[in-house]
Amino acid sequence: MTARRPRVLMLAMDSNERLRGEVPFELQRWALTCKLLGVNDETIAKESEGRLTLEQLRVLDRSLEGDPLHAAASELVLLLKRHEWLADVRRQLELVGRWGTRIERRKTPPAKVFFDEYFATNRPVVLTDFGKAWPAKKKWTNAYLRRTCGDATVKVVHNREKTHLYDAKAKALSRELRFRDFIDWVEAHPKSNDRYLVGNNDALSNPLVATLLKDCRYDTTYFDPRRVEGCAYLWFGPGGTVTPLHHDTVNIILTQVRGTKHFTLISPAHTALLHDSHAYYSLLDLDGPDRKNHPSLRNANIVECTVGPGESVFIPAGWWHHVRSESVSISLTLTNFRVPNAYEATNPIATPWKT
Repeated sequence: MTARRPRVLMLAMDSNERLRGEVPFELQRWALTCKLLGVNDETIAKESEGRLTLEQLRVLDRSLEGDPLHAAASELVLLLKRHEWLADVRRQLELVGRWGTRIERRKTPPAKVFFDEYFATNRPVVLTDFGKAWPAKKKWTNAYLRRTCGDATVKVVHNREKTHLYDAKAKALSRELRFRDFIDWVEAHPKSNDRYLVGNNDALSNPLVATLLKDCRYDTTYFDPRRVEGCAYLWFGPGGTVTPLHHDTVNIILTQVRGTKHFTLISPAHTALLHDSHAYYSLLDLDGPDRKNHPSLRNANIVECTVGPGESVFIPAGWWHHVRSESVSISLTLTNFRVPNAYEATNPIATPWKT
């Protein structure tokens, strides 16, 4: 069986249906999407920059009459608009409460309070003392890391400054090296975004590196210690490393062990961000002009926080976040909560990045 080629719409320009040209598949798809979303023909023609005329768009309308696929797509668009309305109601209600305009900072509450007031309500929070008593906060010096697990082989993302898709392509950009050699590189480059040991490098799968977890005394009323393997992620890099705007499909708590990190978060209720994204990643650059000028960020509820050693931030599933290390930084994220925390199977945009 041969693969079907994308259909090309042949446009007729007179009553005899004489062919005068054709609309390429991608342009046809774009125009149909605009029509389904209620954009008028005049605007579509203008935005096409001369590639579509009003006469061609009218012929396109006639070709859709009685098309069952177009009728089905129209029903789905109506359903989408209803979902977007509900999301926008949530976005506006978030602004009624103080937490819609700032991230609360508080001491770590009992687990029941955390799960009731933050986890279950999809509400971020900074826990100012979550990791305060962790031995790691004092012990994880470069000398200690070299002595404890310096001979371990780890993967580190390289050449991040050569592509703006460095996080989406982290697997392809990762290189193996000894942990002590990466520590040496960080010491020689205290400000850089070129190399970063990220959570997805899975350094804690190495038994030598995993010994570091004994220095992290997390609250077992929050987390299930039997499920640490595969649910704990180490981050280590110089100041200036950036994780671009993205969202996760699970809830996480990130605890800062060394250095400081700055977080910019946007509620998942701001569905406009989905129009400029692929899989988990937004295509917008919050470090550039997009933050002030891009229409997808118009009316966005943007909240920010900075966490230092011993502090943690709870990032709920679906919340967009951009992270910048303000100094040499080591962080640990945990996802093995005592309550269910798996949503990937129901996430329709969890698709591989297309290069």
